[in-house]
Amino acid sequence: MFFNKKIPLLGFFVLSTSALASNFYVPVLYNLSLLYGFTPISGPVKELSVAIENEKGQAIYELEATLSQNGCLDSLQFNDKRKRSELILRRDGRTLKGIKDWSIITMSLDEKCNIVSKTENGGLEEYNTANNGLLMSTRFMGNKVSEYLYDERGNVNMTKFYSSRGVTASNVVMYSDPEHKPLDYTLINSSRYSENYATNSVCQYDERGTPRECDLTITWEDKPGKKPLRLKVYTQATFY
Repeated sequence: MFFNKKIPLLGFFVLSTSALASNFYVPVLYNLSLLYGFTPISGPVKELSVAIENEKGQAIYELEATLSQNGCLDSLQFNDKRKRSELILRRDGRTLKGIKDWSIITMSLDEKCNIVSKTENGGLEEYNTANNGLLMSTRFMGNKVSEYLYDERGNVNMTKFYSSRGVTASNVVMYSDPEHKPLDYTLINSSRYSENYATNSVCQYDERGTPRECDLTITWEDKPGKKPLRLKVYTQATFY
Protein backbone atom coordinates (compact mmCIF):
# COMPACT_ATOMS: atom_id res chain seq x y z
CA MET A 1 0.00 0.00 0.00
CA PHE A 2 1.24 3.53 -0.74
CA PHE A 3 0.57 4.84 2.73
CA ASN A 4 4.00 4.82 4.32
CA LYS A 5 6.31 7.47 5.69
CA LYS A 6 6.78 8.98 2.24
CA ILE A 7 4.22 11.13 0.47
CA PRO A 8 2.02 8.68 -1.45
CA LEU A 9 2.00 9.30 -5.17
CA LEU A 10 -1.60 8.21 -5.56
CA GLY A 11 -2.96 8.52 -2.06
CA PHE A 12 -5.27 11.30 -3.17
CA PHE A 13 -7.26 8.77 -5.22
CA VAL A 14 -7.41 6.07 -2.62
CA LEU A 15 -9.91 7.93 -0.47
CA SER A 16 -11.89 9.79 -3.07
CA THR A 17 -14.18 7.28 -4.69
CA SER A 18 -17.95 7.46 -4.87
CA ALA A 19 -20.63 5.06 -3.86
CA LEU A 20 -20.23 1.36 -4.28
CA ALA A 21 -23.67 1.17 -2.69
CA SER A 22 -25.05 2.48 -5.98
CA ASN A 23 -23.69 -0.71 -7.62
CA PHE A 24 -21.87 1.31 -10.26
CA TYR A 25 -18.44 0.03 -9.30
CA VAL A 26 -17.04 -3.43 -9.94
CA PRO A 27 -16.05 -4.45 -6.37
CA VAL A 28 -12.68 -6.06 -7.16
CA LEU A 29 -11.58 -3.08 -9.26
CA TYR A 30 -12.86 -0.60 -6.69
CA ASN A 31 -11.08 -2.33 -3.81
CA LEU A 32 -7.80 -2.60 -5.68
CA SER A 33 -8.02 1.11 -6.44
CA LEU A 34 -8.18 1.69 -2.68
CA LEU A 35 -5.20 -0.57 -2.03
CA TYR A 36 -3.00 0.58 -4.91
CA GLY A 37 -4.18 4.14 -5.41
CA PHE A 38 -5.45 4.39 -8.98
CA THR A 39 -8.51 6.08 -10.45
CA PRO A 40 -11.74 4.18 -9.75
CA ILE A 41 -14.09 4.00 -12.73
CA SER A 42 -17.79 3.16 -12.50
CA GLY A 43 -19.72 0.94 -14.85
CA PRO A 44 -19.08 -2.45 -16.52
CA VAL A 45 -15.40 -1.77 -17.24
CA LYS A 46 -13.72 -3.86 -19.91
CA GLU A 47 -10.35 -2.11 -20.10
CA LEU A 48 -8.84 0.64 -17.96
CA SER A 49 -5.77 2.77 -18.57
CA VAL A 50 -4.38 5.40 -16.16
CA ALA A 51 -1.38 7.66 -16.70
CA ILE A 52 0.05 10.33 -14.38
CA GLU A 53 2.34 13.11 -15.58
CA ASN A 54 4.44 15.57 -13.62
CA GLU A 55 4.71 19.29 -14.36
CA LYS A 56 7.25 18.58 -17.11
CA GLY A 57 4.82 16.30 -18.91
CA GLN A 58 6.82 13.20 -18.01
CA ALA A 59 4.93 9.98 -17.29
CA ILE A 60 5.63 8.91 -13.71
CA TYR A 61 2.92 6.27 -13.32
CA GLU A 62 1.12 3.98 -15.78
CA LEU A 63 -1.55 1.35 -15.18
CA GLU A 64 -3.46 -1.10 -17.38
CA ALA A 65 -6.31 -3.41 -16.29
CA THR A 66 -8.74 -5.75 -18.03
CA LEU A 67 -11.93 -7.30 -16.68
CA SER A 68 -14.29 -10.05 -17.81
CA GLN A 69 -17.93 -9.36 -18.60
CA ASN A 70 -19.06 -10.83 -15.27
CA GLY A 71 -16.87 -8.42 -13.28
CA CYS A 72 -13.77 -10.53 -12.62
CA LEU A 73 -10.35 -8.91 -12.89
CA ASP A 74 -8.40 -10.71 -15.61
CA SER A 75 -5.20 -8.66 -15.44
CA LEU A 76 -3.68 -5.62 -13.79
CA GLN A 77 -0.24 -4.09 -14.03
CA PHE A 78 1.31 -0.79 -13.09
CA ASN A 79 4.68 0.90 -13.25
CA ASP A 80 5.36 3.54 -10.60
CA LYS A 81 8.49 5.18 -11.95
CA ARG A 82 8.93 7.51 -8.99
CA LYS A 83 9.18 4.63 -6.55
CA ARG A 84 10.65 2.18 -9.08
CA SER A 85 7.83 -0.19 -8.24
CA GLU A 86 6.03 -2.56 -10.61
CA LEU A 87 3.11 -4.94 -10.21
CA ILE A 88 1.86 -7.60 -12.63
CA LEU A 89 -1.23 -9.70 -11.86
CA ARG A 90 -3.05 -12.32 -13.95
CA ARG A 91 -6.13 -14.28 -12.94
CA ASP A 92 -6.00 -18.06 -12.69
CA GLY A 93 -9.41 -19.29 -11.56
CA ARG A 94 -10.06 -17.80 -8.13
CA THR A 95 -6.50 -16.53 -7.68
CA LEU A 96 -4.64 -13.49 -8.94
CA LYS A 97 -1.00 -14.44 -9.46
CA GLY A 98 1.96 -12.31 -10.33
CA ILE A 99 5.05 -10.40 -9.33
CA LYS A 100 5.53 -7.17 -7.38
CA ASP A 101 9.03 -5.74 -7.32
CA TRP A 102 10.58 -9.14 -8.11
CA SER A 103 8.63 -10.93 -5.37
CA ILE A 104 5.84 -13.45 -5.97
CA ILE A 105 2.38 -12.20 -5.05
CA THR A 106 -0.93 -14.07 -4.91
CA MET A 107 -4.40 -12.77 -4.10
CA SER A 108 -7.26 -15.12 -3.22
CA LEU A 109 -10.74 -14.39 -4.56
CA ASP A 110 -14.17 -15.48 -3.37
CA GLU A 111 -16.97 -16.90 -5.53
CA LYS A 112 -17.89 -13.34 -6.61
CA CYS A 113 -14.30 -12.57 -7.71
CA ASN A 114 -13.80 -10.20 -4.80
CA ILE A 115 -10.46 -10.08 -2.97
CA VAL A 116 -10.13 -12.08 0.25
CA SER A 117 -6.41 -12.05 1.06
CA LYS A 118 -2.94 -11.37 -0.32
CA THR A 119 0.32 -13.22 0.26
CA GLU A 120 3.52 -11.31 -0.49
CA ASN A 121 7.06 -11.78 0.84
CA GLY A 122 5.76 -14.37 3.28
CA GLY A 123 3.26 -11.95 4.82
CA LEU A 124 -0.51 -12.44 4.82
CA GLU A 125 -2.85 -9.48 4.38
CA GLU A 126 -6.57 -10.15 4.87
CA TYR A 127 -9.50 -8.05 3.65
CA ASN A 128 -12.78 -7.49 5.47
CA THR A 129 -15.58 -6.49 3.09
CA ALA A 130 -19.27 -5.66 3.42
CA ASN A 131 -22.00 -7.73 1.77
CA ASN A 132 -21.78 -5.56 -1.36
CA GLY A 133 -18.02 -6.14 -1.58
CA LEU A 134 -17.04 -2.73 -0.20
CA LEU A 135 -13.65 -2.84 1.55
CA MET A 136 -14.04 -2.08 5.24
CA SER A 137 -10.63 -2.91 6.75
CA THR A 138 -7.36 -4.73 6.18
CA ARG A 139 -5.25 -6.86 8.51
CA PHE A 140 -1.59 -7.78 8.12
CA MET A 141 -0.44 -10.89 9.96
CA GLY A 142 -3.57 -10.62 12.10
CA ASN A 143 -3.15 -6.94 13.02
CA LYS A 144 -5.44 -4.20 11.71
CA VAL A 145 -3.57 -1.80 9.42
CA SER A 146 -6.37 0.22 7.84
CA GLU A 147 -10.05 1.03 8.19
CA TYR A 148 -12.39 2.73 5.68
CA LEU A 149 -15.34 4.89 6.73
CA TYR A 150 -18.09 6.17 4.44
CA ASP A 151 -20.69 8.91 4.31
CA GLU A 152 -24.42 8.41 3.78
CA ARG A 153 -23.91 8.30 0.00
CA GLY A 154 -21.30 5.56 0.25
CA ASN A 155 -18.33 7.83 -0.49
CA VAL A 156 -15.14 7.18 1.46
CA ASN A 157 -14.78 10.19 3.74
CA MET A 158 -12.14 8.90 6.16
CA THR A 159 -9.42 6.30 6.27
CA LYS A 160 -7.47 5.40 9.39
CA PHE A 161 -4.09 3.67 9.41
CA TYR A 162 -2.92 1.63 12.38
CA SER A 163 0.25 0.29 13.96
CA SER A 164 0.86 -1.40 17.30
CA ARG A 165 0.63 2.08 18.81
CA GLY A 166 -2.88 2.71 17.52
CA VAL A 167 -3.90 5.17 14.80
CA THR A 168 -0.78 6.58 13.15
CA ALA A 169 -2.36 8.46 10.24
CA SER A 170 -5.74 9.43 8.85
CA ASN A 171 -7.18 11.01 5.75
CA VAL A 172 -10.37 13.08 5.66
CA VAL A 173 -12.06 13.79 2.32
CA MET A 174 -14.49 16.59 1.50
CA TYR A 175 -16.37 16.53 -1.81
CA SER A 176 -17.65 19.51 -3.77
CA ASP A 177 -20.27 17.46 -5.68
CA PRO A 178 -20.09 13.79 -4.63
CA GLU A 179 -22.99 12.71 -6.82
CA HIS A 180 -21.90 14.19 -10.14
CA LYS A 181 -18.17 14.85 -9.66
CA PRO A 182 -16.85 12.07 -7.40
CA LEU A 183 -13.19 12.96 -8.00
CA ASP A 184 -13.50 16.67 -7.24
CA TYR A 185 -12.44 16.86 -3.61
CA THR A 186 -10.05 18.10 -0.96
CA LEU A 187 -8.16 15.50 1.07
CA ILE A 188 -6.49 16.35 4.38
CA ASN A 189 -3.81 13.97 5.65
CA SER A 190 -2.66 13.89 9.28
CA SER A 191 0.22 11.68 10.37
CA ARG A 192 2.37 11.17 13.45
CA TYR A 193 5.51 10.22 11.57
CA SER A 194 5.50 11.99 8.19
CA GLU A 195 4.68 15.31 6.60
CA ASN A 196 1.03 16.32 6.73
CA TYR A 197 -0.38 17.34 3.38
CA ALA A 198 -3.54 18.40 1.56
CA THR A 199 -4.59 17.38 -1.92
CA ASN A 200 -7.02 19.23 -4.14
CA SER A 201 -8.45 17.49 -7.21
CA VAL A 202 -10.46 19.01 -10.06
CA CYS A 203 -11.45 16.82 -13.02
CA GLN A 204 -12.99 16.98 -16.46
CA TYR A 205 -15.68 14.35 -17.02
CA ASP A 206 -17.13 12.84 -20.18
CA GLU A 207 -20.82 12.37 -20.91
CA ARG A 208 -21.05 9.21 -18.79
CA GLY A 209 -19.28 10.79 -15.81
CA THR A 210 -15.86 9.20 -16.31
CA PRO A 211 -13.04 11.48 -15.06
CA ARG A 212 -10.92 11.74 -18.20
CA GLU A 213 -8.44 14.35 -16.96
CA CYS A 214 -7.71 15.50 -13.41
CA ASP A 215 -5.51 18.29 -12.09
CA LEU A 216 -4.03 17.52 -8.68
CA THR A 217 -2.31 19.97 -6.37
CA ILE A 218 -0.57 18.70 -3.24
CA THR A 219 0.53 21.15 -0.56
CA TRP A 220 2.40 20.48 2.68
CA GLU A 221 0.61 21.64 5.80
CA ASP A 222 3.79 21.77 7.91
CA LYS A 223 5.83 23.59 5.26
CA PRO A 224 3.75 26.37 3.69
CA GLY A 225 6.80 27.67 1.83
CA LYS A 226 7.46 24.36 0.09
CA LYS A 227 6.58 24.29 -3.60
CA PRO A 228 3.27 22.52 -4.29
CA LEU A 229 3.36 19.29 -6.28
CA ARG A 230 1.18 19.49 -9.39
CA LEU A 231 0.19 16.43 -11.38
CA LYS A 232 -2.11 15.52 -14.26
CA VAL A 233 -4.00 12.23 -14.33
CA TYR A 234 -5.37 10.86 -17.60
CA THR A 235 -7.89 8.02 -17.61
CA GLN A 236 -9.26 5.98 -20.51
CA ALA A 237 -11.77 3.15 -20.25
CA THR A 238 -13.86 0.89 -22.47
CA PHE A 239 -17.05 -0.81 -21.33
CA TYR A 240 -19.17 -3.87 -22.04
